[in-house]
Amino acid sequence: MANATGRNFRQLYELSERVVLLLIPPVSFGAMLFTPLLLTVWLRRGSLYDPWVCLLFGITIAIQSVKEHKYQFQFSTNQVRELSYMTPIAYGAMLLLSIPAMLWLGLPGMLITWGATELVQLVYLLQLNRRLFGREAELNYRLVGILMLFLVVGTVACIWPVFHIAAMSLLKQALVASAVTLISLALSYWIFERG
Repeated sequence: MANATGRNFRQLYELSERVVLLLIPPVSFGAMLFTPLLLTVWLRRGSLYDPWVCLLFGITIAIQSVKEHKYQFQFSTNQVRELSYMTPIAYGAMLLLSIPAMLWLGLPGMLITWGATELVQLVYLLQLNRRLFGREAELNYRLVGILMLFLVVGTVACIWPVFHIAAMSLLKQALVASAVTLISLALSYWIFERG
């Protein structure tokens, strides 16, 4: 990569990373907590809400969002050979492992397997991104680590609301989900803006 182009590409990488990482927690936690309200109002099927599925799906999508962001930089530079091998192997293994996981745990077993698969792919993509930028730039993955810690702490903090929100009135559901979304957005902004 030419020096000026490489520097500009790295700046784009760092800026986009901050924006993506900033949005993942409020979207993930907001979606987890707005789900019973949306199922009730939109589909008129509030009984479909399963807190374990919602929690695991939210975590999986959060990990997948970071992975897709990292993938975009490989794709944009046409550095996809390694990914063309890794992706079918990872998802093939996921499908094989999800069968016993689903037999044992049901749908949550599939979501756990999917989340683990996304996490393994993310770690691999972080290595590929580091190689992509070469010696010109030493990428700092501290923000990804902070996001993962934020997701763990936020998920623990959301366990009680996720398991009890469906029993609340629709107005209370909207207020709790909105409050959690706004609080996680404010915390996320404070964390990732300072970076």
